[in-house]
Amino acid sequence: MRSRTVVLAVLALSHTACTTTLVVAYQTLTDVRTMEEQTDDARIMGTIKDQLATKQGVGSALQVHVFAHLGRVVVAGIVPVRSLLAADAVAVAHAVPGVRKVDVVFIPVRSSYPRDLTISLKLDAKIVADLELRRSQLEWTVLDGTVVLTGVVDDPAKAARAVEHAKSIDNVTAVRSFIQIRQPTKRREPR
Repeated sequence: MRSRTVVLAVLALSHTACTTTLVVAYQTLTDVRTMEEQTDDARIMGTIKDQLATKQGVGSALQVHVFAHLGRVVVAGIVPVRSLLAADAVAVAHAVPGVRKVDVVFIPVRSSYPRDLTISLKLDAKIVADLELRRSQLEWTVLDGTVVLTGVVDDPAKAARAVEHAKSIDNVTAVRSFIQIRQPTKRREPR
């Protein structure tokens, strides 16, 4: 009986690992950015979050969302605009090597987290259902009804579609789009 439990546990873990590998591979291969650019952006985002957590504490750092695409950083959160956390988040982002531009969206107060979560889930459903868009190319957060869109797509019409999807959702008060347009890099053909 014990060996059966161990075998089932190993199978469950290997299934989870395979699923995770497939998801990451899909996201990497469908991204408009090169692998090097994806790695640089992940490093930038991680460095900002790490330095902010070191400086302000983990709890404060979790109030700030950090997105990085092609060296452009979007720092967003429910943070008082003139607070020390806001100033530190912007200063840390500007100081990280590889950052080309920093955009900021701070909202002082959130009136309803469940409403923001509902908006985010509805946007996710709309983007997944839209066969012209790839979920892996877009990221967002919702701050007191304001949808902050980021990512990199290969066509201006795709960015416009994402914005329209966000605007069509009930209780959305504003949409701030930082979606970048970039033609995909040429992929090497197999021999």
